Amino acid sequence: MIDCASQALVWVYFEEKTRDLYKLSLRTAHEVTSLVYSLNSTNSGKAAQAKETLVEAARTLGMETDALRNTLTQIEEDPFVRFLVAVWHWPGKEDLSGP
Repeated sequence: MIDCASQALVWVYFEEKTRDLYKLSLRTAHEVTSLVYSLNSTNSGKAAQAKETLVEAARTLGMETDALRNTLTQIEEDPFVRFLVAVWHWPGKEDLSGP
């Protein structure tokens, strides 16, 4: 149930193009949250890897990188996404930005 809701929250933004993000491991709002946290990480290696994923996702969707980053941030900040992440017992943001 949580997985379906998490997928639906990404679908709202990208509709059929959501399927194109599967190969980049961005199928649910949980993975989007993880990517956004990694993009903002103080760990330069983690942030660089996340940036590569962001660039490839933007290319896949035919979007500008900054526009996609904004959309992914909007998904991560959505109250329903934050609820699902909390229900799933996701580690805190600080845990995801570590080494």
